[in-house]
Amino acid sequence: MIIPSCMDLNEDPYTFVSPSSYYNTVQQIEGLLVSSLQVLAPDANNPGMFTGPQAFADGIRLGEPRTLLNYNNTANNGWWNSHWLAITNLNIAIIACTDGRMDESKADVKDVLGQAYFQRALNYFSLVQFYGKIPWKETADVNAIEPTPDSRRDVAFIYDKIEEDLIKAFDLMFDFNPGKKARPCKWSAKALLAKVYLTRATAPLKQTDYYAKARDAANEVINCPHYKLMPLDVIFNNKYPNNEEFIFAFQYNLNHRAPGGYNYICPGWPTAAGGYSGSGGENGRAHYSYILDYPEQPRKSMYYAIEWPMYIDKDPSEWVYRYWDEPEGGGPGKNGRSYVMCLKYTWPNVTIDQTKTLYGFHGGKLNPFLRISEMYLCYAEAANMAEGRPSDLAVQRLNAIIDRANKPFDSPFPRTKIQGTQERSSTSMSQADFNKKVLLERRLELGFEHTGYWDVLRTETLRQVNYMINYPDYYKGEIDHFQPKDYLFPIPPRDALTLGNNPGYN
Repeated sequence: MIIPSCMDLNEDPYTFVSPSSYYNTVQQIEGLLVSSLQVLAPDANNPGMFTGPQAFADGIRLGEPRTLLNYNNTANNGWWNSHWLAITNLNIAIIACTDGRMDESKADVKDVLGQAYFQRALNYFSLVQFYGKIPWKETADVNAIEPTPDSRRDVAFIYDKIEEDLIKAFDLMFDFNPGKKARPCKWSAKALLAKVYLTRATAPLKQTDYYAKARDAANEVINCPHYKLMPLDVIFNNKYPNNEEFIFAFQYNLNHRAPGGYNYICPGWPTAAGGYSGSGGENGRAHYSYILDYPEQPRKSMYYAIEWPMYIDKDPSEWVYRYWDEPEGGGPGKNGRSYVMCLKYTWPNVTIDQTKTLYGFHGGKLNPFLRISEMYLCYAEAANMAEGRPSDLAVQRLNAIIDRANKPFDSPFPRTKIQGTQERSSTSMSQADFNKKVLLERRLELGFEHTGYWDVLRTETLRQVNYMINYPDYYKGEIDHFQPKDYLFPIPPRDALTLGNNPGYN
């Protein structure tokens, strides 16, 4: 798909229907919200905005070392376009709910208005991390803002506006509606706010007072009655959609659960097992170096294709397993540069038939953005940094994730039945060591869930992860393309003509 670069700040609307003459009912606003989310969520016909962060699943930008991080002026332009399209639609929804044409005192009007604020905050949260200084747009008039370098607002200003939107969303949206779990609720806004606060406390702003705010917001979500940690074999299983683990997922109707990955399993997975031999894009893949560092535990087998049955069409009693770390499984690959596949979005969480017949994107899988497990980790990190040491509660919540990862359970994979060996945290750890352990746990637990690359940005470890960790045998000064500019993506060329570009790009 080729999308022309355009932020839609200075173009004519592409519809003959005036927003003021059409969006007059809650149902019409709901349709606009669905279309705004659909811009971001991937499906069979649209790879979607949020396949991008998944490609950076654990903070590693997949690719050859001699070109790694060597971004040009058109790198990742599609993400910019998708977000501005969604923001324009969301501004139409917000204006329709607040300009007098609808009764703002009604609960259903408040709810859709809150959803619009939540989605707008989500779009801006992504944009500001990827592009830094950007315009803030609250109008549906595409000609209302003159696109100049001065129209790009400071990062702190953008975060202030994101916070305002999320506080409004929390106050306006329904508390929780089991019959409409496909939609965000007020706790989705609070969870995103915790994530925003944690990011603001770290790079690039490093406003450390926000650690306490992140701690408190995450704690509110954890203590609300709607969410809990689920068993590893339930979280992503399409038999249990919208289970208590999920706070928000990219899902724009109850029956279409946007997929999050590809059906092929790993290089060498035989076609007789319903897999595809290492082809396709970067989504769903992780480097072997990531798996080499992964603790031996049931979660490792459940989240990644490190063991798989040959001839999956046979009766399960006749399955013969291969293992990634044995010769017939392919081994770690030259210089640790081969790949393994993420199992969160494929068999056994989807059926064997889906895995065999639906190559590429498929329906039936939730594409998570916020899980309660991340709130546990947000709390642990923020509390430790705000309080100067790991408290009893911070340790307890980090250990809850580690204990679940280590706990044996029955599954199609033999190694999930073995007790894990990952060490627990303790209050005797230093603040620095505990923080390091929490950040590692985020990589292990949340891989391929839109958070790994952002964690690398906010911890300023882009170079270390992509070169010194990902390519330790290749790492030489002459192939290190890293530059400070790599922490931001380029403004697409057409918009850069009027807005200016990020430092280091033409």
